[in-house]
Amino acid sequence: MLHNSCDGGSSTDLHLPNYMDYSMDQCQNMFTADQKTRAIGSLTTLRASYLESNGNMSLVPPSTAVVNFNANSSIICIGQTVDFTDLSSCSPNTFLNTPWTGITFNWSITNNAGTTYTSSLQNPTIIFANAGTYDVSLTITNVNGTSSYTRQGMVVVSAAPVTAICTGTSTSTSTFAYGIYSVALNGMTHTSSSTYNDIQSGLTNASGYGDFSCEAGTILEPNTTYTIALKGTSATTLLEDFKVFIDYNNDGDFGDIDEEVAFFDNITGSSAYLDTTFTTTINPSLNVPLRMRVFSARNTETITSCGTTTRGQIQDYSVRISDKIAKVSISVSPNDTINYGTNLTFTASPTNGGTSPVYRWYKNNVLIVGANAVTYSSTTLNDADEIYCEMISNLADVIASPCTSNVVLMDVTGAVGLSNMAGKIEFEMNPNPASEMLNIKLLILNNKQATISIENMLGQMIYITQTTQQLNQFNISTFEPGVYFVRVQMGNTYSVKRLVIN
Repeated sequence: MLHNSCDGGSSTDLHLPNYMDYSMDQCQNMFTADQKTRAIGSLTTLRASYLESNGNMSLVPPSTAVVNFNANSSIICIGQTVDFTDLSSCSPNTFLNTPWTGITFNWSITNNAGTTYTSSLQNPTIIFANAGTYDVSLTITNVNGTSSYTRQGMVVVSAAPVTAICTGTSTSTSTFAYGIYSVALNGMTHTSSSTYNDIQSGLTNASGYGDFSCEAGTILEPNTTYTIALKGTSATTLLEDFKVFIDYNNDGDFGDIDEEVAFFDNITGSSAYLDTTFTTTINPSLNVPLRMRVFSARNTETITSCGTTTRGQIQDYSVRISDKIAKVSISVSPNDTINYGTNLTFTASPTNGGTSPVYRWYKNNVLIVGANAVTYSSTTLNDADEIYCEMISNLADVIASPCTSNVVLMDVTGAVGLSNMAGKIEFEMNPNPASEMLNIKLLILNNKQATISIENMLGQMIYITQTTQQLNQFNISTFEPGVYFVRVQMGNTYSVKRLVIN
């Protein structure tokens, strides 16, 4: 038992959420009132020169902002809220909506049905009262000028999925360890607490059923393969089964062909995720929220979508299968292995680009000024140059635009003033997209040391490490959602792959 040294050694709980407690980082989320008073007192007296209001010029932006932002949810039900966070470069941020002298923020969040939400806060929270697919724009003005950025289809709002004809039941009222502790699918991660029948959002009922279809969801594509990952009991002495169902035809049951999408059989308890893949049906109900059910039971029981288990849980989520997700890929002619001076043409192939998509081409993560057509040509590419493009769609209700293409890595012989690569490094990277853990497998290492680095879209290196191991695992849960580039290098030889973090 822990004893509380702050109150005479009683057994009452320590203040675990306090930032100054020796608890895990995920437990810490607050200061005490007296700690807050002490910090404010120090900042406004001894450290007053740090404040912008007292003339701290280090907070003045050096240029116009490079606008970037994210949202804590992308698929929600009518009446729910979304928190938007400004992540722009060259723009100070307390994440508390503190106003800044000479800096303004203007958010415009609109759908094609005429609904618009606006805010002048740096990090607003918006209540979505109307259904629709929303484009989100942020414009920042400072003393150096105005810049803006728009993400199309960033938030999709709809009614809740069709009510299921049944919920399933767990008859146990004991605190056995069987259950569903975390579900992750295509950027959606919903984590339960560590107590059986107790879910973070408090929606699990006495029968072990929790409806999270308006709390957690994701957007998928038809006829596409995805990885679903689950955590069940962590007790290694227990065996647990899981089944996953999707109501593809939106009729309220899970009994139609192909609606059982995953089965985990006789899984030994572990604190690690277990995963499997499934392929969405080729002809689902499109662009509406569909109910997904995850059902767990001990391994001696049979799972059906409406069944009863004596040990386990049932959880419902939401998936929206869309045919309006923007994507783009690029190819190069004649090919990516050339002699220096060869005339190359890169061609973009868009999906859901609309009638007149806009393109931006990049070389080595730097925007190529004036390159905004569906093709880009060059005769001056050097060895190891990296080319990709960004596509901005004008399709109504498009989702996930702008989107970024694959990266073409050039292998050029005779490049002026540069030493050529002796060959490309082969490596595997999964999952991709990723949200928590990233695995990188170096296929040919030959007992040499490799450098693995991760860069963001601005070309800024945000992580670097050296390794002599073939298998490498990285925790990326603290990285902001977006597109990154993973580089593996040995000497003058390296390869780059694009990584999407949800």
